[in-house]
Amino acid sequence: DKPVTFHKKVKSSGYNSKPPTTKMFSWNRGSSANSSSSKKPKPQETNYFDVTKPLLPISVVPNSLFTRTKPLHSGPVVCLRYSRNGSRLASASVDHTVSILKMNTLHKATTNDILVLNGHSSLVNRVDWSSDSSMLLTASNDKTVNLWKITGNKPGECLLTMKTIKNNKTNQTTEEQKVNPKFKDAMRNAMFYYRDKFILLSQSAKLLLYRYQLTDPNMKDDIKRLHQKTTYKLHNTFN
Repeated sequence: DKPVTFHKKVKSSGYNSKPPTTKMFSWNRGSSANSSSSKKPKPQETNYFDVTKPLLPISVVPNSLFTRTKPLHSGPVVCLRYSRNGSRLASASVDHTVSILKMNTLHKATTNDILVLNGHSSLVNRVDWSSDSSMLLTASNDKTVNLWKITGNKPGECLLTMKTIKNNKTNQTTEEQKVNPKFKDAMRNAMFYYRDKFILLSQSAKLLLYRYQLTDPNMKDDIKRLHQKTTYKLHNTFN
């Protein structure tokens, strides 16, 4: 029944004490003489978001192509697409036409800067540029897809018209026409695929992939060039 007195210090278990801190890594900086000689000057930081510096020369006044007194189309514009190199702008409209504008902000647009493509009998839903910006695809509600030449000797020439599902073989027999019917629905979309070697179309719930072959663009004889007709053939179908 008497209290117990300890005459020696009892070593604590350490639960209430702070654990010792140890350095995991230590840098060997060497002597002060070597450290002063090995220091490299810090590169000067560049502020890439300096709003005080103009992005373009002040002397360049953007007299845009869009400040025209006459409208480009007689109806609403459905689709707009820049060319891959940014030199042209294609606008598709419900007036069945596609206008190609040269994008030059240093002067106002003239009649020579606008190319109008007339070849569809209904509104144009979609346009798509080739990778070199030399050709243009147009898909229309008239159930056709046209391939146009934009640059070169004859800009605005229709190189290919896609009307039937299988191919564009002429002088088909009755049996061949049954196997190769015309497109039944409006063409909603058309685009180049895989380095412009294929053309991809969308119709209803299907995707149609075509392989096509153009005539020689350097051929000067128009009669021979017409005989060498541009052809296309169905490569695959995705339902």
